[in-house]
Amino acid sequence: MMLLMLIGFWSPWRHTPYIYRFVSVVDGSLKEVSDREFYIWRAPYGVDVEMSKYVEIVEETDGFIAYIRGKLFGKIPRNGYYFWGLDRWKQLIPLADVKTVDDLKKFDWDSYRVPDDYVDVLGRRAEYLYENTDYALYFGWAAVLHETIQSLRGWDRWLSDLRVRRPLAEAIIDNLFEVLKYNVEKYVNALKDFVQVIGFGDDFGTEEGPQISVQTFREFYKHR
Repeated sequence: MMLLMLIGFWSPWRHTPYIYRFVSVVDGSLKEVSDREFYIWRAPYGVDVEMSKYVEIVEETDGFIAYIRGKLFGKIPRNGYYFWGLDRWKQLIPLADVKTVDDLKKFDWDSYRVPDDYVDVLGRRAEYLYENTDYALYFGWAAVLHETIQSLRGWDRWLSDLRVRRPLAEAIIDNLFEVLKYNVEKYVNALKDFVQVIGFGDDFGTEEGPQISVQTFREFYKHR
């Protein structure tokens, strides 16, 4: 069976949706099922990727820079496999200056809720693929807590929060968790008649081992 993966991403920083898709996990080939909203971009690792027309990829000496409707989004090095977020460059860390739980009330958590028009486009594309291809459909997305909060708070700051600022850490996780539950429901309702598998997860690892201890995972994440 051939598997086609839809990978969805919503960028709340720029209020701009886009979708990119790896098509064949077997041989890397691309089946032409796109419409005029997408174009083909050859990633540094040699795979053709469908990119939204809203995404502009600019080649530089050490890699590629991505812009969404003219706004800087991220960078992929020439030997990389994904775009580094702006937090990696220390250019955009929305919760960097938060000190207390009350400070979180000023943050626009609703901007992380997936918009109805984006879900509608995604649902129509999934229906098209379901009706016009022989692929099994898998929709994968970043329904993550730990990784997203690292981008919001900064890696070093968030790891410190988990150790020495527990009330603040719990409040940040709770706010984002409510957003993720909302998004999961929206995606499931839009895709359940067309997609065979919906997958999501988090990123707790590095090349050398876990980012956090098992105890920390159990205290902050497991029950959620």
